[in-house]
Amino acid sequence: MGGEGTSSLKLVYNVKSRLIKSAWLNSEKVLCRQQDFDWDGKDFNNIVGMDHTDKGTFFRCDVLDSSVSMEWPSDEAKTSPSEELRFETFPARVFQNGPVKLPQFDGRDRGAREYRTRISDAMKSGANFAGHYRIVEIGCGTGYSCVYIADTNSGKVWDFPLGGMEYLNLDLKYSPDSRLIKARWIDGLNGDQADCAESVAEWDGRSFNSFGKTHRGVADETYCSFEPPQNE
Repeated sequence: MGGEGTSSLKLVYNVKSRLIKSAWLNSEKVLCRQQDFDWDGKDFNNIVGMDHTDKGTFFRCDVLDSSVSMEWPSDEAKTSPSEELRFETFPARVFQNGPVKLPQFDGRDRGAREYRTRISDAMKSGANFAGHYRIVEIGCGTGYSCVYIADTNSGKVWDFPLGGMEYLNLDLKYSPDSRLIKARWIDGLNGDQADCAESVAEWDGRSFNSFGKTHRGVADETYCSFEPPQNE
């Protein structure tokens, strides 16, 4: 980051975290851009990159005076992306148009071959996301899930961007009639104190476009679920 093309570059970081957030205006000063990185001790690994022309979750770009301002997510209670964005605002555009077409595990979809039986069995039940897709959640360790998204019309399979050991107790919320998906999980952003992380994204048919990520301190793992804790 820096130099030409990154006007009004702003960085936000924290002594207790490996995360660094950046925002800047492009060279024409008409597009607000954001990138989040995870420092592994040697390199910055891009977590998410987004382009915005309006206010984002953690930052603001003002094209009138070419300023960029950002704030670190606080632990104070505030409206989360999942509360602001509704499924009905992002309706599915195309629906399942016939019998389910299964993946080509010996060819195009061989990357998901390890879970071919689980994925195929789940797809036979039809779409459960965005009109003609199937979200397949598979337990792949204690408290961890491996997640795939499969097109019931073409059989194509993608790896879901969240899942595995970095996303403890991943909880997904989605609808067969909407392109929106919401996620919560236990995250170690603040070192010894586990956080509840939350992210919301829109599926465009090829990839998920994130609306940002929020963190809230947690006392126990049930706080991260979309379902309210059960009173004993």
